[in-house]
Amino acid sequence: MSEATICEAPRTLLRAEQVAERLGIGKSSWNEWVKGGLVEKGIRLGYRTVVWDSQYIDAVIARIVSGELTTQGLYSKKKEVP
Repeated sequence: MSEATICEAPRTLLRAEQVAERLGIGKSSWNEWVKGGLVEKGIRLGYRTVVWDSQYIDAVIARIVSGELTTQGLYSKKKEVP
């Protein structure tokens, strides 16, 4: 009898564009998720370079699929007009 093997994708660092593409959302939506505290801030590698661990993003996807993570209320905040 053989045991089932788990094939994991290699661990990589993903930029915001790559994360958004993996989640099927826009880059600006991803930035709102970060700004709103829905997900962790990324790792700053340089002045204009921020990345996220691919394993963390996979965990975020798992939380979305399970219903544990939702964007409900994130976009409903009204901006006050001065």
